Amino acid sequence: MRILVVEDNESHRKVSKLMLTRLGYESDIVPNAFEAIQAVKRNHYDLVLMDIVMPGMDGLQAAREMRKLGKNGLKILAITAYVVPDIRKMCLEAGMNDCITKPVSLMELAEVLQKCALEA
Repeated sequence: MRILVVEDNESHRKVSKLMLTRLGYESDIVPNAFEAIQAVKRNHYDLVLMDIVMPGMDGLQAAREMRKLGKNGLKILAITAYVVPDIRKMCLEAGMNDCITKPVSLMELAEVLQKCALEA
């Protein structure tokens, strides 16, 4: 499974990379939504792990833009510390497949990735 991580916080990028590597996944990482959209245009990804709150363009708008690209089979999962009422609903309405909150444990990430792989 090819994974793109979209995260503006450098330490969160490092942690995400380490967790994915530990679980046996390779990933590309970009620091913002604009670069994420370009990466999805250029490459095939099975899953995008998307932060919600980022400067310039948030993850919700980025998900909407990615859906316009017509990449069938692309799963977009929000991983966010932005916990407000209806955040999951907001993510689903933006075209994301699901939403989990930070901090994400290794076990939780493994379960989500396994679920995504089974749905592929």
